Amino acid sequence: VELAADADALLQSPFVYELTLAPLSRASTAHMLSRLVGAGGGVDDDVLDVIYERSSGVALFSVELLLHALGPAKIAHIDAADRVVNAAANDVALRRALPSKLSAVVLARAEALPLRTQLTLH
Repeated sequence: VELAADADALLQSPFVYELTLAPLSRASTAHMLSRLVGAGGGVDDDVLDVIYERSSGVALFSVELLLHALGPAKIAHIDAADRVVNAAANDVALRRALPSKLSAVVLARAEALPLRTQLTLH
């Protein structure tokens, strides 16, 4: 409740503008993710399908899922054709490896940090 009141108060400032973004399309999500990681070959359909399904087109969540897949989860990689591909045997493993909530992705990234850095975050 307090947070909502703070947000309402913030929106009353003449220096704050609220901008509501529509979800990205599947094609826009693919383009954004390819550009983000420099994958000139794009994002493989099975990887994109899972990310888009989980993120519902929310750009931040899409980015975090891809970074998680390429990083801590090691469930995707960029192949010789410069394409983000599924490193798992099938899409079931990919679906299991990618969290369904943004908070879980952020927590997993924090847990992958060195212990001293994790303690700083607390």
